[in-house]
Amino acid sequence: MTKNTTPSHDTPPEPPVIEHGDRWIIGVWIVVALVAVAILPFASRMGDVARAIASFCGISLS
Repeated sequence: MTKNTTPSHDTPPEPPVIEHGDRWIIGVWIVVALVAVAILPFASRMGDVARAIASFCGISLS
């Protein structure tokens, strides 16, 4: 008796597995997003912080 090796259309595809390196990159992006959101209140109240952030991006504010 031989087993049928063709895939059945009734079974759903398996979800992709997140690799260790992918998890690390996702974690770094989450930290960057959290830091960016945490800076927003200070940047809106202090002009010096806004100028420093703009200078990091290469924009000169006078």
